[in-house]
Amino acid sequence: MKSKVKYLILAAMALTAFLPSCKATHSTTKSDSLAVVDASNVNNHLNNYEKSFKVEGTHNFKNWKDLSIPFKLRLTAPKSMSVSGRATMVWNKSIQLSFRVLGLEVAKVVMRQDSIFAMEKIKSRYVAESMSKLKKDFPVKIEGIQVMLLGEGLPFFSSYESVALVPEVVDDSHWKMSFDNLQPFLYSFVFSADDKLTEFDGELKSQQVKVKIDYSDHFETPYGIFPSTAKATIKARKQSYAAMLQWNFASARWDSGAVTSWTTPSGYKRISSDQLLNMLPQK
Repeated sequence: MKSKVKYLILAAMALTAFLPSCKATHSTTKSDSLAVVDASNVNNHLNNYEKSFKVEGTHNFKNWKDLSIPFKLRLTAPKSMSVSGRATMVWNKSIQLSFRVLGLEVAKVVMRQDSIFAMEKIKSRYVAESMSKLKKDFPVKIEGIQVMLLGEGLPFFSSYESVALVPEVVDDSHWKMSFDNLQPFLYSFVFSADDKLTEFDGELKSQQVKVKIDYSDHFETPYGIFPSTAKATIKARKQSYAAMLQWNFASARWDSGAVTSWTTPSGYKRISSDQLLNMLPQK
């Protein structure tokens, strides 16, 4: 039992802190003319969707200041086990992920504009690194990581203006949004005819990482419509991992004054993020 918990903690920390993902989308209002996706209207889908994240109040989207929300993370490969937790985010400042087993905190991840921290309590180890290491291959700011975790379905790197959005038809009920001039992280989003995010595909070639995420169970909040369930498959370093993340938006607290915190734990051994990833089992 203890070894399973240890693996779950390490995997959860690695998947959430060091392997990119994303989980939600703004809501949009569609006319009957866009109910079916085809070449004649795919650009209209893109134009409508761009408005949903460029103009506050458009398509039921509102800016938020802070968010506290429970989640469940279930790993399904290479082993199957679950952990619950709570995510706390302060927009454009910080992210905190607290992982719990039987109600007790067993691990914690904190991300700030300039630093990333993680600790696991069973083996008394922690990670403390500069965000510049992550940005070397993945040029993103903290708000971009927040966008990934909540899955806004929009560009989440440092400069959105530096790339062009490219729409294409997938089938009569789905369309894809990809990006020109993206390096080194290549990615695209797939949306339904009513512009709900249904799929994310990403690749970081320099690290041999591929990510595919499928989204479902969309939930309407005062700040938009978010998929409550995200099923991810990650291929990294010739290994495959699969996980399902479930957000409890019914219990989310928006703009409640939530804060994040980090204190370097006394008596813990410091390890690198590379060491953390290497601790994951290979089968």
